[in-house]
Amino acid sequence: MRCDRALYLAGACAGGILLCGCPNPNTYGTPRTLDPGMIVVQISGEGFAASANGASVASPTLPTAGIRYGVADGFDFGARVTNMSGLGVDGKIRILKGTFDLAIDPGVQAFYYAISASTSEGTTSGSTSESIFISYLHLPLLMGINFSQATTLVLTPGIFGALASGTLTSSSGASSSQSIFSGTGFGGRFGLGLNFRTSKAVSLQPEVTAMHEFNDSNVWIYVFGFGVNFVNGPDYSDIGQ
Repeated sequence: MRCDRALYLAGACAGGILLCGCPNPNTYGTPRTLDPGMIVVQISGEGFAASANGASVASPTLPTAGIRYGVADGFDFGARVTNMSGLGVDGKIRILKGTFDLAIDPGVQAFYYAISASTSEGTTSGSTSESIFISYLHLPLLMGINFSQATTLVLTPGIFGALASGTLTSSSGASSSQSIFSGTGFGGRFGLGLNFRTSKAVSLQPEVTAMHEFNDSNVWIYVFGFGVNFVNGPDYSDIGQ
């Protein structure tokens, strides 16, 4: 599936989806997991840019909000509302902890949109509706270089998969439903962020991630964001000792 085609069809079927249904690969966190029972609240402002076949587009998107919860030593779980329009979940698994941190963070995002309109032809009236489902599977490797107890450079190379489908349903006369498009895609992603811990309860992280489908060398998507984490962050007291 060409990601640009899926997003184009989504935007054509329901205004605003291009701004709200884009993939959101940014993490706004570091490879370190939360201690068991700890909770972090995440809020971020974002924008995206895309290029394909010599054309490009860029726009801000709606904000993203979510939470993370420390489940066990070396594992935490996150859930968020991406761009105020989709749902995302992920699970971070810590592999290394030290001056260099390493973790994997598999996750999934899903968006569903529907639009309907009344129709009439002569004395017959009815309605038509279009529904679109888009999901993204992310598998990033989180790498953190801890410059100090307050600053970490975050690198997020990885892969992603995409699934999109659209359905047209009509109730004019005899009801009918047909697929208008469907497809899958697979690609690579790479992100760069800088985490600043201003206190034990607050951290800031500007981040940008690029995504590129392997089956279409002309399509690139970039997601820019600035995330803020509140309440309880990972422990960095071992750095510098």
